[in-house]
Amino acid sequence: SDANVLDNGKFLLFGFLSGDNIDYKDDLKENFKWKNNLVGFNWLQLYEAPVFSDMSVSFSNYSGEIIPNLANVKPRQNEVNDFSIKMNITYVQDNKDQLDLGIDFKAIGTKLLTFNTLGAETDYDKFGGNFSIFGKYKLLRFDNLGMDIGSRVNITGISANGGFFFEPRFSISYVPIPQIAIKAAWGIYQQELVTITDEDEVITLFEPWMIVPDYLTPPRSIHYVAGIDYYLSTDIKVKLETYYKVTSNLPIINKNKVLKKEPDLVSGKGEASGIELSVNYTGNPININ
Repeated sequence: SDANVLDNGKFLLFGFLSGDNIDYKDDLKENFKWKNNLVGFNWLQLYEAPVFSDMSVSFSNYSGEIIPNLANVKPRQNEVNDFSIKMNITYVQDNKDQLDLGIDFKAIGTKLLTFNTLGAETDYDKFGGNFSIFGKYKLLRFDNLGMDIGSRVNITGISANGGFFFEPRFSISYVPIPQIAIKAAWGIYQQELVTITDEDEVITLFEPWMIVPDYLTPPRSIHYVAGIDYYLSTDIKVKLETYYKVTSNLPIINKNKVLKKEPDLVSGKGEASGIELSVNYTGNPININ
């Protein structure tokens, strides 16, 4: 950005166009098509006081399609349009602590045409908007201790049952000695745009997106994460992390659907847990993970 045009600010225009086609040149096999386009801008502004703002506006379009040809599969189509506006203001205190406040608006439309294993058709077309506010306080005044505490409040939801929901989040990091960093995080999350996949498919090339139907509550999950970073040297870091997630209202494909008027999805629940171990070497010019 030119300082004569935008003093103490930065304006970034971004976008990309992408498309993929899988054509087997065989009428007995299905073909695949994808398209993904994005355009938007980001405006970062620094003010005289220890305050800066960050604003982003973007529009994206995604479409995917299965073309059956003469293969024994049904045609499937999916399209997602997303318009987003996000703005946050950060206040930096003299003791290095930060206060973040912001708003987020999304308008999303999804279209889906698919068939289940019994041949029942799903022709789904839905539009919704989400308006949320969020705030976070970052405790950064100590050299060996840091904490983030905040929440997102969904005023309105993309889906009918997604509004007036709080998503509190908390994270902490502690460095007892320079070689060790201990980290932990907890949070509640809501997801109103979900992917619909058949768990019986080992490998799937088509994962459609859709807004959670009005007859279901959006999936909500509680995340627990803990980990430790150990620096063997300035070039070698060992990272151990464990996580646990429990999800309610998980949308699952209704495989028993026979009639078009029957629900496409049913509500379920799930759990996920795991341990991750990584070793990173960052000696210039080699980087090994």
